[in-house]
Amino acid sequence: MKPSAISSAVSSDNLEIPLIDFSAFVSGDAPTRRTTAQAILEGFQAAGFIYLRNHGIPKSDVQATFAESQKFFKRPQAQKELLCWTTPEANRGYSQPGREKTTDLIDAADIEAKRAEEGADLKESMEIGREGEPDHPNQWPDRFDDDGQAFKKQMLAFHDTCKTLHGQVMSAIAVGLGIDEHYFDSFCDGGDNTLRLLHYPEVRHEVFVKNVNQADEDQWQDLTPVMPTTLFGLGLKRSSNQLDYPPAISRKQSSTTAVVELKTPSMEHFKRPNIGLGKKHASNDKRDKQSKERSQSKHKDAAPAPAKAVMKPVKLGMIMESPPILFLGGPQEATGAIISGRLQVSPSAGDVVMNTIVMYLECTTTTARPVEARCRECMSTVTDLYEWNFLSKPKTFKATEGTQELPFSHLIPGHLPALTHGQIGTIDYSLHVRAKSSDGQETELRRELIIQRALRPGNDKNSVRIFPPTDLSLHVTLPSVIHPIGEFPITCRMTGVTNKRNDTQTRWRLRKLTWRIEEKETMVSPACAKHAAKVGGEGKGVQHTHDREIGTDELKVGWKTDFSDGQIDGEFMAAINSAAKPQCEVDAPNGLKISHILVIELVIAEEWAPNKKPDQATPTGAARVLRTQFNLHVTERAGMGISWDDEMPPTYEDVPASPPHYQADHTFVREYDGEDIRGDMEQLTLEH
Repeated sequence: MKPSAISSAVSSDNLEIPLIDFSAFVSGDAPTRRTTAQAILEGFQAAGFIYLRNHGIPKSDVQATFAESQKFFKRPQAQKELLCWTTPEANRGYSQPGREKTTDLIDAADIEAKRAEEGADLKESMEIGREGEPDHPNQWPDRFDDDGQAFKKQMLAFHDTCKTLHGQVMSAIAVGLGIDEHYFDSFCDGGDNTLRLLHYPEVRHEVFVKNVNQADEDQWQDLTPVMPTTLFGLGLKRSSNQLDYPPAISRKQSSTTAVVELKTPSMEHFKRPNIGLGKKHASNDKRDKQSKERSQSKHKDAAPAPAKAVMKPVKLGMIMESPPILFLGGPQEATGAIISGRLQVSPSAGDVVMNTIVMYLECTTTTARPVEARCRECMSTVTDLYEWNFLSKPKTFKATEGTQELPFSHLIPGHLPALTHGQIGTIDYSLHVRAKSSDGQETELRRELIIQRALRPGNDKNSVRIFPPTDLSLHVTLPSVIHPIGEFPITCRMTGVTNKRNDTQTRWRLRKLTWRIEEKETMVSPACAKHAAKVGGEGKGVQHTHDREIGTDELKVGWKTDFSDGQIDGEFMAAINSAAKPQCEVDAPNGLKISHILVIELVIAEEWAPNKKPDQATPTGAARVLRTQFNLHVTERAGMGISWDDEMPPTYEDVPASPPHYQADHTFVREYDGEDIRGDMEQLTLEH
């Protein structure tokens, strides 16, 4: 039975395209995210396409983008041709009808003959990418008029929105593959992604029927989101026929905007986006040759048969019995946490002999800024922390016995860093099971393991800051620990605000208080053995830093000023913005360190007043900005604060075995028919 977030959008001609509620992956719990990610991966592997709903792109944004696209293509042709792309490598700008080559032919004469026979490509297009890329300059109509400026603003915003969705879908693919969620991040952060606007001008019906299905495109990017209009949908060309999926082509119309036709029926591997392979221009024969070598034959007899799914000998599952893993205290004092569970092994079809079943507790460290961008070893490091060997010799799992369970447990040491998903570095944990049958087939299972750390709250911290050359002092009281979710109080007292003389006084009035919480991340990216020379040898790496703001506010009221005592008192609430996905404090041996600081800025203005009439103050025009910062300890909540070794389970060492062990020849039961013994119960003894 399919989860409610997954249904079928298309099911015909032995092809099924899933319709997936993407919000289940973005905001669902861990099991829901895994199920959704697996459905996304299977959709790409089986059909090459998926439909997404609740993808996070508002309908109003899509409509606004289509509206701007329509206005652009209505511009005078001479104006549009001033925005033509300059080189195939840049691949940015306008492409007029007939410019794009829609065949795998390479020879120029053959191409022209093909065009003469079938007609030139009907559509015109506009390619847009990330702004500020030196090798990929955009061509904007903003120099023409205000509509051009509105077009630029809308397209840049929509490009960034689609880029965000692109990253989320690639993360889902990674989760579906059972690898680190951020594995593809560094492969997708280049500036070569393209937002492509397509427009088919009006033509006669017979010309449209003849040419529209000839403009096939081989897409070799990692991911191509398609925003179809109500007139055109998805055209998939199979070995047997042409399949049009909703929204289907309306034969009553012959003009539309922003249509992408895709032909690739499968997604066998993932590549870094390469804009030069998506479109084929007549002037770029070298790229055409590369694209031809990679593409499948268009001849229906040469189409490869779909691969049959191989059934694994067993199905693996896992039931966790232990509570969520939470280390209490810092790395030096935490005693760790116990995990326990049962590995489930179910024969798929008939009895099966398993030679080995091994499970690993893995720690995966990933950096978003590797020494070599395309090197997997530089990007990610996997360390085995513990290993379970469930079988000492081959074992037969019988189908008649159904699912068999293998128990496991382990004390995870408390010095390990907690699970962390920073901006430039991540630490993930998982249980990785590998089962190998007697015929050599392997079955794998990965289960994400969430390890958190909580520092027990202590006494509030009191700090004093002095601001020379003034007499001002700031006394601040903060909690010992704060949490990613929830508010915490900050108490401030400023003294020395009044300086009295014989007849007059000068004083400082607090005009504004601003606070912000900053997250500071440091990551050392190690080099693999192959690229160690780039950093000066093995065992060395490159240090990267990333700072961001995860909470801020500005206050102009809320404090009490007493100039007679020369002090200002106030208390306010601060909080971390949970939408920023803050990370807890961590200092890992692999070089990942995350810390937090609270920055307080106070704007004070000087006033002058006579001592006899202190209410008649006059601003002097002098002002100062006082800035100070405090270290914060951001941690998970400790709950009851009881670690595994503090729990006192009952012991039975002083209790005899119960019930007693009866042996056939030494124990028997006999009915008692003597005198009433209820009065002598305290004197009864058990005799053998």
